Amino acid sequence: MSYTHHRIPLSSGQLDTLSKAAASGTGVTLRLTNAQVRGNSGSAVPLTVTQVSRLRKASSGGRGAEISFSKTQLAAMKKGGFFPLFAAIVPALIAAGKAAALGASAAAGGAALKKVLGRGQKNGGRLRLGRS
Repeated sequence: MSYTHHRIPLSSGQLDTLSKAAASGTGVTLRLTNAQVRGNSGSAVPLTVTQVSRLRKASSGGRGAEISFSKTQLAAMKKGGFFPLFAAIVPALIAAGKAAALGASAAAGGAALKKVLGRGQKNGGRLRLGRS
């Protein structure tokens, strides 16, 4: 079958789904939002003529679409270089996620530490014991 490459901004979950389906040798269906259908950046995905026409129709109608990838199509993606590109992106996505999580936990820990040490109190950080 003949495929043409189209850029679709797929989420990391959608890329993971494609990767797992290709590894297991099964087909998969992805649901795309209207923004993804209209998107012009992202991963170059090989699509059939029918899939391209469905995306164009959904785009002109202002709605999302579902694309079904056969196991043959996923095998063509594997050979064509889509998944090696994806494999290079995944570690960067994981690292970015870890950095964001660590940054958020560090900020929360810092605020809690300030409260414990008294620097986060509204009365200027003075500890009042008994009557003053």
